Amino acid sequence: VRAARKTDPTATVFIKDVAATYLEPFEFGGTHKLSARGLANPKAAGVNQYGNLPRTMIARLKSRGDVFIGAVKTKSGETINGVWQRPSVPVAMRGRRLARGSNDTGRLKLLIRFTDPEPVTQRLNYRERAKRLIAAQFDREFSAAMAKALANARP
Repeated sequence: VRAARKTDPTATVFIKDVAATYLEPFEFGGTHKLSARGLANPKAAGVNQYGNLPRTMIARLKSRGDVFIGAVKTKSGETINGVWQRPSVPVAMRGRRLARGSNDTGRLKLLIRFTDPEPVTQRLNYRERAKRLIAAQFDREFSAAMAKALANARP
């Protein structure tokens, strides 16, 4: 932010270059921009309102013993990169109940798939919002500031 001064009554609000590259697709359209090569495309993981994974989700999953991150080749020959959960030993063989969140399907379970960037669906429209806000409040704010300036200027 660069504030207005008596000599230059123009205020400017900047967005850092790094933040601008992430925000551009949300304003103008396009695909997500992340620094990593692959993006996480959550299958059964909790996401936030923008469809992104929470910051610590991958680290939490990686710390579990039955989860690994890597590529798996399917029967059809397709290689899928992602976060996988190993199958748990069946209940009959262990003689006790499985822990909550265990994979009882008998095969690997894909939790998060790493894919190419996807198109952004949500638009922020911050430029249009700023124009509407300025148009709605400019006259009132300018009149108040002018009245204050004239009141201070009188001898």
